Amino acid sequence: MHKLHDANEGKGTITNRPALPRLEYLDSLRGLAAMQVLFLHILSAFFPTFTNYPVTADVFGNLVHGSPLFFIYDGYSAVYIFFLLSGFILTSAFRNCTASLVKQIASRWIRLALPAIAASLIAAVVLASVGNANILIGTTVESPWYATLWQPASGIAYWFKDTFLNSLFLGYQEVSILTKLLPKGIFDSIYSSYVSPVWTLSIEFHGSIIILLLIYINKISNIMWIITFIVLSIIFFRTEYACFLIGHLLYYTKIEAIKVKLISNLSTLLIVSGILICWNVELGIDYASKIVCEPDLIFSIECSRYTQKIVGTILIFTGIIYNEPIQRFLKLHFLRQIGDYSFAVYLIHWPVIFGISPIFFNLTYGSFGLTVASLTASASAFVFTAIFAVGFRQVDLASIAFSRFIRSE
Repeated sequence: MHKLHDANEGKGTITNRPALPRLEYLDSLRGLAAMQVLFLHILSAFFPTFTNYPVTADVFGNLVHGSPLFFIYDGYSAVYIFFLLSGFILTSAFRNCTASLVKQIASRWIRLALPAIAASLIAAVVLASVGNANILIGTTVESPWYATLWQPASGIAYWFKDTFLNSLFLGYQEVSILTKLLPKGIFDSIYSSYVSPVWTLSIEFHGSIIILLLIYINKISNIMWIITFIVLSIIFFRTEYACFLIGHLLYYTKIEAIKVKLISNLSTLLIVSGILICWNVELGIDYASKIVCEPDLIFSIECSRYTQKIVGTILIFTGIIYNEPIQRFLKLHFLRQIGDYSFAVYLIHWPVIFGISPIFFNLTYGSFGLTVASLTASASAFVFTAIFAVGFRQVDLASIAFSRFIRSE
């Protein structure tokens, strides 16, 4: 992960301002977001009433889903937290880097690619070893989500395409912005991915290039930076890429020591409002679709699936970076440790939930029934994700080291 401690550079632009010190609470925030994704996927697989639509009060899971408690496992919002963090942190990482643009892009690709390749390879090995037991189990627990995912095409050629092209460049047909620009026939379904969470990595890579472009332009001229930022905002404000732009902008509000007293005083309200806005989407209350998405704007790309959650997470993130009590809480040692393993957890939990947890489900289902089997599978998913994340962390660290080496050459 990128850390926030940079030297000063540049003259006559805002890149000349002193950099922020390392903000440890952001690492913790990333870790908590990764846990939201993990919890969402475990519940979607083995306790689908916690994630099913429409939300009703018929069963306990639906009751929780229909309450603000859903945010504890709102992995949909968590990915937008990832993107906001990247916009914020990458601004710090890129603004003082003296490497060429090509090296910086290559370095960022390495940072994302090595863990993605390792996760995809592990998933392929697990799939070849245990098969698609998730299909039958998904039918048994009434989780169409679990029954239909993790069904990649056979053959090594597809593995290479999914690993090297889909995950970091193209994305997938259900979520990629490039489907609006390129022939749809070249895109694969996210349901056929070896590691479906890598859909975010293509957005991360594209967003990294956007941030790098803004930094490069800002080193030339503040005016050009403002114009470029406005143009990009018009194009992307209804998509995930808005998170990168807002994260980038928020970094400069912090580095310029802008003391927005109103925001500071209302930071808790911003966080609570953001959570409620994200939660309302689960209830079918989607203001953004009517206000932002319905207008036919020629120069703006169409809305992403969860545009309202993007708005909510922007409020949450803004509130957190101006809320000192929450920052102090996020600096707790065990939360920072979770943050250190966030990328490992995010990638490795997928083959665990789809390949290893079914073994424990099948071992207990016949003798103890559905509830015990689902609990056992869920516990195994959590435990084995934690165990494998420790080993996978070494891949993560290697990608960081290699990425820095590319930049320094």
